[in-house]
Amino acid sequence: MGYDVVGIVLTDKTSTTPPSDASAGADEHENVGEKWARRPTEFSTVPADRESLRRAYSCLPSGVVALGAVIDGSPLGMVAGSPGAVSETPPFASIVVSTRSKTWTRLRELPRLGMSLLSSGQIDVLQRLAGKQDRFSGVQWAGGPGGSVFVHDAALWLECSVHEEVPAGEHLVVLLNVHASRADTNAAPMLYRCSGYPRRSAS
Repeated sequence: MGYDVVGIVLTDKTSTTPPSDASAGADEHENVGEKWARRPTEFSTVPADRESLRRAYSCLPSGVVALGAVIDGSPLGMVAGSPGAVSETPPFASIVVSTRSKTWTRLRELPRLGMSLLSSGQIDVLQRLAGKQDRFSGVQWAGGPGGSVFVHDAALWLECSVHEEVPAGEHLVVLLNVHASRADTNAAPMLYRCSGYPRRSAS
């Protein structure tokens, strides 16, 4: 069986599973881990090879969240990636947003934000929220304390406020205070991986 390894070139893509003959001597079957360790590898240079690094990053699965709040009587929201649970005491979560996001410059100043971890069946909701205009058109949502906005049927709701922003290249790593939570442990979260989202299975 072969292996596709992004950014690393292996000299052999064949199976390393040793024969199942238990009577074979130890000298006939090398330790699989040691055998792989001796194989020469070639790593893509960072940051010179940005395309290889982009492909490598795309292999890291990420949840997808909608951030929302009510401004001037209407819901305002955006999509963010790389949500994470940072700490229980104090209760911190994190997200990553683009420094170019105009929506974030408005949301970040609000006292409360709603974070909704989208579920795997909410591709249509994602497409609307990632659009340019009328993002909440056709999207069912609920209002929370302090003007926070939550998407119906999401796998997780977190009521948050901004604690700190850390510049990270073309993005901001945002540390959020978590004030309240509501989770649906039976809902499978949507995952972004390999530059795409899982497609909704046909019913």
